[in-house]
Amino acid sequence: MAVKTQKKIKTGVLVRANYTDILLLNFEIDPEAFDSYLPPGLTIAKYNDTAFASLIAMKTRRLTYGNFILPMAAYPSLGLRFYVERVVDGKVRKGVFYIRNYVSRRSVAVVHHWLFQSSPHVMKIKAESSGFHENDSAIMPSACYRWEANSCPNRVKVTGHSIMHIGTKNTKEKFVLDFHYMYYMRNNELMECYAEHPPWMTWGAASGSFDVDVEALFGRDFVKPLKRRAASVFLARGSDVVIHRPVVVS
Repeated sequence: MAVKTQKKIKTGVLVRANYTDILLLNFEIDPEAFDSYLPPGLTIAKYNDTAFASLIAMKTRRLTYGNFILPMAAYPSLGLRFYVERVVDGKVRKGVFYIRNYVSRRSVAVVHHWLFQSSPHVMKIKAESSGFHENDSAIMPSACYRWEANSCPNRVKVTGHSIMHIGTKNTKEKFVLDFHYMYYMRNNELMECYAEHPPWMTWGAASGSFDVDVEALFGRDFVKPLKRRAASVFLARGSDVVIHRPVVVS
């Protein structure tokens, strides 16, 4: 369904970031059960008639605003996101919509609010990773993200197996990675911003563990779908990412 175009447009780059050590667990969901989570103007995107939600954990190593590198140490984040579409002038824009996003420090949340007028939740997250930036292709990466929910330890951990050559193949992994618009709510308004980055090197999973209090983090509605076996699990190296200024779309 087509929606009205932006009320307000500001062009240009807002911030440059470096995302790295990315871990993705992708779960099949019933799109009709989660339509109510989406604001008007967005619909859930599907791969071969299947919809997905992803638990994503990663580290941000650098944020640059204009020519100024923000004085922040690298920080991990964790989120649950849907894959969505929005039709503008007859063309489909593919994007992600976060159900909830966590960052590891209050100072990081303050910076996010300043840049995007969004308010991520704050939770102490520890990240342990290796092998993502080795020159030897025989060295496999691994990533582990840990935190506490309801005073109980939680973690996601994945060890890579082999490099995945996604290219133009029509795969679940390409479906998950091939989204360049980000959507979020700001004061009852739907915001859209465009992100640019080169293709990411990715690895399939040799092993992994998923010990997460889903209800505490994301709500009861997500317990059942995230209890299922993940449809796909993989790691991505990440890269520098250029994020354009958000615009109001509703």
